[in-house]
Amino acid sequence: MSGSVIRTRGLTKRFGRITAVDALDLEVREGDIYGFLGPNGSGKTTVVRMLLGLVFATAGEIELLGVSVPSRVRDVLPDVGALVEGPAGIALQAASERPDDLRELDRRREVDPQWYQRA
Repeated sequence: MSGSVIRTRGLTKRFGRITAVDALDLEVREGDIYGFLGPNGSGKTTVVRMLLGLVFATAGEIELLGVSVPSRVRDVLPDVGALVEGPAGIALQAASERPDDLRELDRRREVDPQWYQRA
């Protein structure tokens, strides 16, 4: 996989006659910062849910950290962190405005301390 942390090939999701995601080929390499931008209904959340094995793809392949999803999703999820949609009850703030939260993440899972030292 040579540095890829996320890779999809032909990833497709249909809900009946509606195609939410159409043949997505995606590669995110280690160290990349990547985000999905688009209007409501463009498939952003659906892609993330497929990556996490929460929704099954209609077609295509997914690898997370070199592991096939969804067939081996239980093997890889302990090494993945994700929020799907905004968490209820948490004010949306920049990471730099929440250094204590980042320190807690650092304590639990090795987060690069440079993220919160700027705060």
